[in-house]
Amino acid sequence: REDSILSVANYLHTSGNILHYNGIRRLFDVVILNPVWLLKVIARLLMFGGRDSSRGTSGTFRAEDVPQIWPVHEFPERSYPTILQLLEAFDVLNPLGQVFVMPY
Repeated sequence: REDSILSVANYLHTSGNILHYNGIRRLFDVVILNPVWLLKVIARLLMFGGRDSSRGTSGTFRAEDVPQIWPVHEFPERSYPTILQLLEAFDVLNPLGQVFVMPY
């Protein structure tokens, strides 16, 4: 039964209908039903990342900035751990103490 579910998930991932990274252990339980959602997550991060360049902090943010980057009306608070987990898994951001760093 589990093999059948993984086969379907793999097919849907390959066809672009969902995102499921079963080859990445820490993302095994994450299924994104709307791939455009992930594009919006990354777009919001990149828009935020360029804002603080005048203070010399471009490319960094703190945990308390998360609701400003991903507003609750678009991204429920319960999705924040998954968002951060996805972005860390793909090296889009790296935690460094109390700060997240975007290595771009």
